[in-house]
Amino acid sequence: MSSRFASISFGAALCLTLSSVAFSRAVDDVPAPKTFDLTAKDTLTVVPMNHKDTLRFTLRNGEVRPFVLRDTAAHLLERV
Repeated sequence: MSSRFASISFGAALCLTLSSVAFSRAVDDVPAPKTFDLTAKDTLTVVPMNHKDTLRFTLRNGEVRPFVLRDTAAHLLERV
């Protein structure tokens, strides 16, 4: 009888199992999204945000503008 599934070695199965455990831990370590409330003022304020965090910014006229951090990226501009 032929099997529809490819056979893999014990080492490969162990590697796959350990990889999936590490991945599930990495997913569990992601902090829950936070919400920051700030009001406009004369100085700048630093807000340390992670992906999916929300900033509710209140303008001087009372209007609220929500900002959600969806993605970030970085690249090298110049090597010295």
